[in-house]
Amino acid sequence: MNRRPVRWARVGSSYSHDSELFLASSATNFGRELIINEFSQGNGGSKEWVELLVLKPSDLRGCTLADRTGTYTTFANVALWSAVTPGTLIIIYNNADRDTLLPATQDLDPSDGVLVIAHNNASAFTAGTWGGFSNSNPESVIIKSSGGQIIDALSLNNENVYDPKLTAVGSTKSASYTGDSEPGADDALLWTIGNASATTPGAGNGGINTTFVSNLRSGAFNVQPQFRLGSTGDAVPGLGIQATTGLFSGIPTAPGLYHVIIERFLSSEVVSHSFPLLVLDATGSGIVPTGKIWTLDAAVTLPGSLTVQGTVNMGSYALTIPGTLALPGTLLNPSGTLSYLNRTGALPPGQTLLVANPANDAADDDGDGLSNLIEFSLGTDPSTASTLPVTSQITSGHLEFTLQQPAGITGVSTTVEVSGDLSTWQSGPGHTQVLSDTTNAATRTVVVRDEHTGAQRFVRIRVTR
Repeated sequence: MNRRPVRWARVGSSYSHDSELFLASSATNFGRELIINEFSQGNGGSKEWVELLVLKPSDLRGCTLADRTGTYTTFANVALWSAVTPGTLIIIYNNADRDTLLPATQDLDPSDGVLVIAHNNASAFTAGTWGGFSNSNPESVIIKSSGGQIIDALSLNNENVYDPKLTAVGSTKSASYTGDSEPGADDALLWTIGNASATTPGAGNGGINTTFVSNLRSGAFNVQPQFRLGSTGDAVPGLGIQATTGLFSGIPTAPGLYHVIIERFLSSEVVSHSFPLLVLDATGSGIVPTGKIWTLDAAVTLPGSLTVQGTVNMGSYALTIPGTLALPGTLLNPSGTLSYLNRTGALPPGQTLLVANPANDAADDDGDGLSNLIEFSLGTDPSTASTLPVTSQITSGHLEFTLQQPAGITGVSTTVEVSGDLSTWQSGPGHTQVLSDTTNAATRTVVVRDEHTGAQRFVRIRVTR
């Protein structure tokens, strides 16, 4: 989805556009909250412990650690477990016989990414019984969610239930995951069985596993695309883009027509969109410079005047100019509606309206005797003295009057009236007859006959809204 940008701005006024360009992040979508990263039968006795590696931000409240026959401990409903960060290593050990490889003091501070906690610590767990992992019989280490679903598990001593299915992990032995992915934790080939004295509780298991833990902690698995302005586009003075949100905003300081390119990128992958931004001056008037194109993608009402030296492409949209349209350049209007108050220069094509203003309608800006409303109706330039685009002839004693108008003129009615004395004016059946009314390209031609005859006959046009 890409929200349409407003394609005009004004010097001194706030402008903003949220591009909403989509580009997939490089985030690894971990399915499990955590995996078992290492466990140990301990250096003699019952010095057992399990190390869990958190893969994504997780709420672990209510989770359980168990073997194949019973629950050892349950994560308490405390803040410690409400939002555990990725890369955190959680070591849970049998408090009845602590392994000497573990610190003498329990660590409940997650800020360094390591937690070392006895299974019956009431600040972290609810009461449980450490049953002891079998050294020889088929056994499992299981982590379940608060709802009882298995998050991760492994089998040892040739138990054939969970992946990875490890061989014998007997007395004074341990098993360590050496891989660097979530699926790899289920592959027995990526586990090493060794002496319990060689384990590394609270740290990665060497090589790529250590890198995996580090990357989880640094956020390397969740790199988000950034935004920037495209180097081939124009810089708009006063406007900039926020790299993380894509908000293009600010207060423009220089009028002009700018080609804006917004890009969202991640490494070499880039998506972009571009649009022309017309920055008006502080009075609300603007110029489309020679050689540039301003293309509409929605209806636009400008606050002031518009000078078109280059090209404006209206497409199918309405463009309203409550000031003067100066048109030495090109205006393309395939199917939109153009409205303006005043005009100088070439006659604009397509459907055109004159902005309603009684004083302006009656005014004669160029002093040629034709009001602005009449000049609009006939398509003549209200800024330059013009003659009426009409001709007349006498046929069989009747005055015939030919009037040409732009085909796209709308919002006004043009009536041909006749008179014999310049006092009484008449139109319609019995007075005037339309002989033809044809449109060729952009011009409408109307031929009207005066139904009366006489020594002198007069004709005029009346334009009303």
